[in-house]
Amino acid sequence: MRILYLSIISVTIACVLMVTVECAYPNSLAEGMAEQDSSDQRASGINLVPVLGYSPETRAMGGLAVMYYSRASGDKVDVKPSSIMFIGIYTQNKQTSISLVPDIYFRDEEYHASCEFRFIEYPLFFYGIGNNTSLDDEEEYTPRSFEIKFNIQKRVYRDLNFGLVYEYEHDKLIETKDDGKLVSGPVLGVKGGLISGAGFELNWDNRDNLFYSTVGGYYEVSAVW
Repeated sequence: MRILYLSIISVTIACVLMVTVECAYPNSLAEGMAEQDSSDQRASGINLVPVLGYSPETRAMGGLAVMYYSRASGDKVDVKPSSIMFIGIYTQNKQTSISLVPDIYFRDEEYHASCEFRFIEYPLFFYGIGNNTSLDDEEEYTPRSFEIKFNIQKRVYRDLNFGLVYEYEHDKLIETKDDGKLVSGPVLGVKGGLISGAGFELNWDNRDNLFYSTVGGYYEVSAVW
């Protein structure tokens, strides 16, 4: 169930950020970006938009997405900018999601480091385990999660990048039904826990623009243990 809720919110965030990106870069490459004068290109900027949405699982949701991006003076629009993004969402069902995502390019894009900090507190519903569950078995519980994802990459050949990845997640149930099946039955993970792992990432990134790509693509292979 948690995956479903987060997917819905992720789609909403993605739609909002797509609108933001188009506002930040109104002239597409197809319209002659290569002919733009350097005075038309922003070295840095801030995009701020509200997040609004509705779903049966969350009911009404609202929040704010803020992104600050920055380039070195004189860089063209197709040079990847560094950025830091904040997203905060609260729903009518008292569900909270807060994310902070720094994304840094340095040394002429030879190195790239990114990190994601996420706090999630989402009341959800438990119906039991197996195929013989019923809506009458519904009981509410509230998990609290804190997640960190970090990776650092180095360009090894043209648009090929290789790097290391580290992921950390701590989960804890902060509210359950006292006499419910979740706490009385043998449910794996009901006491919370910690997941931590490291791995590698290999990607090919030849997009012509990080936010408004019209040519190229992004391909990634990664593994974490």
